[in-house]
Amino acid sequence: MTRLLIAILTIGLVGCSSAPVQPVKTELGAAQRCQFESKKVVENGVAKSQSVEVCTEDSNLVVEKVRIGQVIREQSVAKHPVMQDYFVYKGQRCRWFLERGTHRGDSVNFQGIICETDKKMAWTVVDKF
Repeated sequence: MTRLLIAILTIGLVGCSSAPVQPVKTELGAAQRCQFESKKVVENGVAKSQSVEVCTEDSNLVVEKVRIGQVIREQSVAKHPVMQDYFVYKGQRCRWFLERGTHRGDSVNFQGIICETDKKMAWTVVDKF
């Protein structure tokens, strides 16, 4: 297990918050759990905010694969490397996605289509193959 610490110092007014984030895939395919915290400090009349993100890589962490009909967030799946533009299908905004996985021990790429729903930040997996 590897711990990775990312700290960013910015000037401005930002409220204090701390929120757990769902597992995400890095470019290398490693799954991570991240915790994000933000603090606001006023020193000598100057407002500063500090944001810290702590991520823990876990080789035992299972990243769930999406299924047709599942409602997900758009960020849950990677954009397709070739077909990146949004398109309209039956009045809904849609896009292609790419998901890496295994089938019978071999590494495979699954591709599919997700379409935006009426709910805020919700997308439905329309097809996957």
